[in-house]
Amino acid sequence: GASSGIGLATAKKFHQENYFVFLLARSKEKLEKIHKQLPNSEVIVCDLNDLQQVDQAVNQITNSNKNIEVLINNAGIYQRKSFEDHTIKDWNETLNINLLAPIYLTQKIIPYFKKQQKGSILMVSSTLGTKTAAQTSAYSASKAALNSVTQCLALELGKFNIRCNAIAPGIVETPIHGFDKMNQQKKDETIEFYNKLQPL
Repeated sequence: GASSGIGLATAKKFHQENYFVFLLARSKEKLEKIHKQLPNSEVIVCDLNDLQQVDQAVNQITNSNKNIEVLINNAGIYQRKSFEDHTIKDWNETLNINLLAPIYLTQKIIPYFKKQQKGSILMVSSTLGTKTAAQTSAYSASKAALNSVTQCLALELGKFNIRCNAIAPGIVETPIHGFDKMNQQKKDETIEFYNKLQPL
């Protein structure tokens, strides 16, 4: 999820802190533009729906001469629809990207972290994973499940000096919410809707 939004901001921050960053996303064009801004990085085009591509990406990373310290599972999709309008196809897509892809990617990297007896796994969840809202059933369910997986992993992997945490951002102005395609009125309405869900 390094090509936009929170993933891009995170990649830039790690790069700023002198980390080497592996940039994973589907769009080669976007990643190559980012790579020009972040020279201490490597582009890996990977569609998380394709497990073979995920395997190849993990092999490329773990066979590099880099010391892998952190895995950030950030890619996600979001749809606001009523429960009745959420098709099974919508559910499958949401669960595949938001839940099953992070699970698979994490499973592939755990043996590497165990071998070096350290590592950090970060899941980018959402406040909707703990307090849902109308018209977010698939997304909220995927993030609630991701939170549970994270807690289980923290308990299982702590003895190997591997940390597993989730962060739960509220509304962030990123393409996942379609802000880049909204006029100002629609943007204001969307922000107001989500702000009502947050204490601050």
